Amino acid sequence: MVHGLMKIAVVTAVPTPYRDPFWNELASRQGVEVHVFYCAAGQADHPWEVDWEQRYRAEVMPGYNLLGWRGPTSRCYWNPCVGSRLRSDEYDAVVIGGYNHPTMCLAMLTAARRRIPYYLVCESSAHKSGSWWKQWIKTTVVKRVVRNAAGGLPTGVQAEANLLSYGMHESQLCRMPNTPDFAQLKKKVDENRLNRTELRREHFLDERPKVIFLGRLIEKKRPHLLLDAWLEADRTRSWQLILAGDGPLREDLITIVRRRGLEGDVKLPGYIRPSEVAKWLAMADLFVLPSSETWGVVVLEALAAGLRVIVTDEVGYHPDVICSERVGTLVPARDRSAVVQALVRQMASPQDAEAVDAAWEPVQREMDYGTVSNRLLQLLSRQEASPERLPTSDLGDSAQVDDRFPDDRMDKRAACLTTIRSGADTRSNSPQ
Repeated sequence: MVHGLMKIAVVTAVPTPYRDPFWNELASRQGVEVHVFYCAAGQADHPWEVDWEQRYRAEVMPGYNLLGWRGPTSRCYWNPCVGSRLRSDEYDAVVIGGYNHPTMCLAMLTAARRRIPYYLVCESSAHKSGSWWKQWIKTTVVKRVVRNAAGGLPTGVQAEANLLSYGMHESQLCRMPNTPDFAQLKKKVDENRLNRTELRREHFLDERPKVIFLGRLIEKKRPHLLLDAWLEADRTRSWQLILAGDGPLREDLITIVRRRGLEGDVKLPGYIRPSEVAKWLAMADLFVLPSSETWGVVVLEALAAGLRVIVTDEVGYHPDVICSERVGTLVPARDRSAVVQALVRQMASPQDAEAVDAAWEPVQREMDYGTVSNRLLQLLSRQEASPERLPTSDLGDSAQVDDRFPDDRMDKRAACLTTIRSGADTRSNSPQ
């Protein structure tokens, strides 16, 4: 290890436009080097191309999806080479994207053997479901995994509660939400709004205000519920509805729209690439996500674009981002009448983008890449300076401590703390 340099290894599922820019920000910090190891190049149900920058060492590891035979939404990654990747350099911390894949388990074992602190990314809430014996097995395994982690990186309030329920201490936590690049997205939205009339005409939209849904057209997203609620809430058809995305429900939705003669009122443009999201948000006036999911990055994109939102209480980020009625309305999941009422209220009193920006700015500032990078580096530095936080061999017999690296590793690590802290202080004192 080079004096004054902290090397961070990241083991995560796939490249995404919501996490990779954060690794870019982290890698740009003085005294920090980031290596990201992906389990796969992409996912069939998110067919985006990696057309964004990766300003860090990135590798898609050879491996397998053990559940690929079930379909595009089933994933269980196994990349046997992850152990050798983590042994190939003298890493100071390993960030691991959850505990659901064998690859992640092997990464934890390797970190434990080499006495490298590992940090768990967690998106799941503390909600318990399934049979009692499955919950017992999960609780037993996860408690051990959490107990051996040096820290946790929950995406939000609900994921944080989940880690605390498994025994992690508050001092070990740093919130690391999945977010878009707010500044870049807002810039693109503002540019597209200058040509809003032309964009709408180009996509066969008229000048009525727009309700937009953007996501996979699958059962848990409930696009049919939104369509039914919109039909009831807007009987005069004074707004248009955009159901943007692809998925197994799209053909059925198209059939319903044609059968009811709604082709001029409801648009289904198909899959929207990440690079085109700003354009569609610029054409819209209100965003609705009636789904159940662990996070829901697209709502953060809508808020960054200055749109008010309607979301359910089963979208995982809602305690973190719905800070005021001026930015959005929270409704019970699966409650069509509640969505109808929210639509009626919001369509009756639309809010301009400046008002949404002003109400949501404090939340956005806390989720900014720079702010989160500062918090993460402070956590890593704090844990690096505490040898008692290093993983033990509690993960099993195979996790025997690797003695090839002597105790002066801690002395070498300490050498880079001043550099990292001074870099973080400089960023925190700079305008975001």
